Amino acid sequence: MFFCPIKKLLFTKGDLTIKLSKRLQYSLIFTTISLSFFILLFIYKTHLASTATLLHKEEILTSYTHESIQKEMNDFDAYTLYLVSDILSASPLSATFMYHDLEILGLEGLAYKLDDFSPTSFSERIYKAKQVLEKLNTIDYNFLNEEQKLTYEMLEFQNQLAVASEPYIYYSHIIEPSSGIQMNLLLSLIQIELSSKEDVDAYLTRLKQVPRLFSQLIDYEKVKSIKGLQMPSELYDLVIVQLENLLVDPENFILYLSFEERINQIPNMDRETKEAYKFACLSIIEDQIYPAYEELITSIHDLKVYSTTNQGVCSFQNGQDYYKYIIKKETSYDMSVEALRTWVTNELYTTMGMVEQLYADYPELMDYEDFTSQLPTYNSMEELYAIEEQCLDEQFYDYDIDRASEHIIPNYIEEYVAAGFYFPIAIDGEEYGNMYLQESAYKSINTTTLELYFHENIPGHHMYFSRFYASDLPLIRKVCSWLPYEEGWAQYVQGLSIDYYGLDEPFTQLLKLTRKLSYYYMLLLDLRYHYDGISAEEALQAFLDLGFPEISAKKIITRMIAHPGEIIHYVYGCYKIEEYLNQCKQSLGSQFDIKDFHEMILSNAELPFTTMDKIIEKYINH
Repeated sequence: MFFCPIKKLLFTKGDLTIKLSKRLQYSLIFTTISLSFFILLFIYKTHLASTATLLHKEEILTSYTHESIQKEMNDFDAYTLYLVSDILSASPLSATFMYHDLEILGLEGLAYKLDDFSPTSFSERIYKAKQVLEKLNTIDYNFLNEEQKLTYEMLEFQNQLAVASEPYIYYSHIIEPSSGIQMNLLLSLIQIELSSKEDVDAYLTRLKQVPRLFSQLIDYEKVKSIKGLQMPSELYDLVIVQLENLLVDPENFILYLSFEERINQIPNMDRETKEAYKFACLSIIEDQIYPAYEELITSIHDLKVYSTTNQGVCSFQNGQDYYKYIIKKETSYDMSVEALRTWVTNELYTTMGMVEQLYADYPELMDYEDFTSQLPTYNSMEELYAIEEQCLDEQFYDYDIDRASEHIIPNYIEEYVAAGFYFPIAIDGEEYGNMYLQESAYKSINTTTLELYFHENIPGHHMYFSRFYASDLPLIRKVCSWLPYEEGWAQYVQGLSIDYYGLDEPFTQLLKLTRKLSYYYMLLLDLRYHYDGISAEEALQAFLDLGFPEISAKKIITRMIAHPGEIIHYVYGCYKIEEYLNQCKQSLGSQFDIKDFHEMILSNAELPFTTMDKIIEKYINH
């Protein structure tokens, strides 16, 4: 965990300022998992019961027999299975990781494809989302079973969200410095298993499509420049530097190094064949991929001159409406910007009050000039595993889940990626999860390593997906993704790690509260930048005034600019799970069971919070 002293913190509702004791510290932990290779297929609106909901049971029975109701349920299940192939086909690269044996689904051809970023593909996805909504309108929600109703609401939410995104197709920053596709594509490709000749042939076929994909990205950026939807030019400069640094000698390029390592491990393949494949891979890199990257660099150089803003999406045409759409996408609620501002402001005030009360109750806390000096360090990862086991024993059922494979982020790319990230286990269990942390996290094992581990591995992302994919939930639920639930869970369990630092309770509480303050402040700053229109320089200065080191502050601001509203799904997602926890504790009293609560959250994965609110109410009243 990183802590920095607050030099100046003033706060009023109209201005992003807060006033606290100069000894108050902030924790900054901003771990991101943002690997997305296609525009979301889906989006949300709360389900409104149809007129049929108002009918009395007797009236319903005059129109529906047991057989017709059963047919309605069977038809819904059949339809959701039909949708699975559409969802997987929308992103062949993602499908490769979600389902190892695509042949079982009749989708083996996806293993030879990369994603499509053409305008036609965007239009097709919007069109299909509209078709799903039309189909859902023909299904009588009232006669679905409870599980089907949850699936119905999820599909309605995500597809309404997809349709609502239509005016904003070119508002996303797909090429950007913090986790742009130019880097994420490489990170994804090196995850693909190569265990047979067929795998290698499919992989090389995919590599040959990189120039086509980059050409589409360039076209996308050209439209963005015409529409005035670009990032500040400084961020394009960072992308150019990143790309130039990637283009080392081809034999040391990340794709070739990974390919060479994987192909050397393939059993039952003779050396001559392996060498031929290596030569083919290197030729594709030299003759096709490198020229594609060079063309991308040239195009960004040419297009960045049209970027004339240092403000957020509010400077775009209808940019404030776009931010409202982001709030809906990241919360599932029809929440106005001012409602979000009021919520986070109130949470900030409440948390500040709790911090001041802690200082009043425990004056010895004022003696801590530097939080980091009080935090524990560890001699090995085994010590972290022991902490993990303690947490699991106390707070979770035994799911018998092996840890994700642990990898070191190659030092030649660690500057361009998050401090930690995770590639999920496959739905069919054939591919296991991979966690990547920077080398420093393994060399200097401290509370930052512990938090990253909790977030990415167990009990975070890896346990979430392992438990989710091994469940008997419908397949349609497993191929749909909603980041506020996924990242909200990971952020929540990351916070649990602080309870296992082995520190005195007052100091533990102080750490947890200041951690929350950091995130609330980042969310407010995101709102001020992207909706209110403060400049990037003002946003950066706001963090510097709080005492953040300049390097850290610049990284935070860069990611904030490139990902409007992304911080919402971390902060609000975590908040909702903690809110559910507090509701259940208060209502159930001595009957509350933390293991059962966590099981309930894990077993309802990916549902919008508007649906989860009803599940929590039912859980309490059960």
